[in-house]
Amino acid sequence: MELPVWETQRCVDCYLGSECKSGSIQLRLWSTTYKTYHGTCGQLIRSRTRPRRDLPNPLSVGIVAITSDRKLVLGLRPSWVQGYPRYIDIPAGYVDLKSDWTGNKPDPFKSVRRELQEELVISKGAISRLVCIGMLENVPYHSTMLIFSGRIDTASNKLRNREEFDQLILVSARKGNIMRLVDEWGRRLSPTCTQSLLLWLASQG
Repeated sequence: MELPVWETQRCVDCYLGSECKSGSIQLRLWSTTYKTYHGTCGQLIRSRTRPRRDLPNPLSVGIVAITSDRKLVLGLRPSWVQGYPRYIDIPAGYVDLKSDWTGNKPDPFKSVRRELQEELVISKGAISRLVCIGMLENVPYHSTMLIFSGRIDTASNKLRNREEFDQLILVSARKGNIMRLVDEWGRRLSPTCTQSLLLWLASQG
C-alpha cells in the first residue's frame, strides 16, 4: 500500500540556493512508504542498491518515555522485520501526512503522542512533558529521526503491548542504570535506541 509520508531534506548539498541556511531542515511531500524502501516488508536490498539520492528520507520520531513509577519503556522488535529484527528499541514511528498536523504545518509532537497511544494502548491525556532533545540520521535506512523525551502518567504495570513489539521491556530510569544498560546491553540495542538513550542522558545534565 502506497501512502504519502513526510520526507526530510537536509540542506547539505544546498539544493535551495540562496534560501539554504546551513543546518536547516526542509520538509517535502513524497509519495512512498517506509515499508517499501526501508526493509520492514522484505525489500531492504532495494534501498542498498539504489543511489542514495533516489531514496526517500521519511521524517520519523522516537521517544525515550518514562512511566509514572520511573520505568523506561523499551521493546523487543519482532523477528519478521528486516530493520533491526530482535533488537531492543524505543517506541517510534513516522509523521503521518493525514493526522499529524497543527494549523497548516506537520506536527511531530502529535506524531509522538499518536505512536505512544497506538503502541502502548494509553490515552492521549496520559502523555506529558514532551521535549525534543535531538535529531539522528540513520544512514543505512536513509531516514531522519527526531528524538523526544516524555512522561507517561501511567504505572508501568498498566501498559499494554500491541503488535509493534514482541514484548515490552521496562527498566529503572535512574541515570546510572541507563548508563549500565547502554554499556552491558549494547549489542542487543538498535543503533537508534543506543543513540537516543545517550541523547537522553546528555539532556539530564
